[in-house]
Order: sequence, then C-alpha cells, then structure tokens
Amino acid sequence: MKRKFIATGIAAAAVLAVAVSGYRTTTLAAGSAGTESYTITDEEAIPVSLDLQAFMESMEAEELKGSPSAEITAFATRVQNTVSEQDLESLADLCDFPIQITMEDGRTCAVASREEFIALGRESVFTRNLVHEIGIAEPSEQQIYGNGIVMGNKNNVIINRMEGSLSITGFNF
Repeated sequence: MKRKFIATGIAAAAVLAVAVSGYRTTTLAAGSAGTESYTITDEEAIPVSLDLQAFMESMEAEELKGSPSAEITAFATRVQNTVSEQDLESLADLCDFPIQITMEDGRTCAVASREEFIALGRESVFTRNLVHEIGIAEPSEQQIYGNGIVMGNKNNVIINRMEGSLSITGFNF
C-alpha cells in the first residue's frame, strides 16, 4: 500500500511537471484562494522524459511480482504441465479464442477457434524452444505486464484474465 501511495505521488509530480513545462510562468496556489502563490519559470520546471503509463504499470508489476497469487501460480503450473506433456487438446482448453500467434518464422496469425488451433499440429505448437522455455519457467515468478503475464522469454505463452478467469491469449514460438 505504501508503495502504491509513493507511486501515486511520483505520478502526480510528473503530471504537474509535464503541465508546467513549456509555459513561461504558472501560478500555483497553496491553501485557500488568494493566500499564497508561487510562480514556476521554465528554468525551474523539471524536464520529464517519463512515460507515466509505463511507470504505473511497472510499479503494479513489481507489486504483483513480490506476491504472486495462488491462482496465477496454479494456472502457470497447468500451462507448464500441459506443454511438458505436449497435450494439444488440453492446451487448447486453456485458451480464450481468438488468440494471436507469432510462429518461429516470424509470421503472425490470429487463430479464431479451438479447431483451428488443433489443426496447427503438435509440431508447430510444441516447438523445441517453447517446450524448453516453459519447462524451465518458475510458475510462482512470472513476468507481469499490466494485466497480462508472459510465461517464458522469447518463446512464450501470454496469459490474461478473460471474463473473470485466467486464459492463454497468445503464443510466441
């Protein structure tokens, strides 16, 4: 909670800095109207090269990384076991279609249904690199980006919360 408070304060300061930069002068009132004011000039304005959205997401991600929920760990374990067993039908059951897939050769495709996914075949889905990276992933220590989880590194599984439960929404083979 304390971390979130600090992040909110930093974010507010960054917004204020962005708002005042580029203006010749800006007056900020302290207390009730007309009591005290201070003028910030361009020389005093703090230059901001901070992407506020990215900053807030990184703070959220750090907080989640510090205490991954049992639900995330359990789902990541299911994904890991399914990939290890190379069970294409069980893996399809963990997906929320349509899903986005980037193949080994760099082609990107949308897979609209469970049937289309299964038609890709075990060899296309369970690549050596994907099986390896998911196999060595630690289910309780997933990389969290915004609302999603990336399980694996370059070859990975994308997990998001869809309609209240965790589901696979993409792959990078």
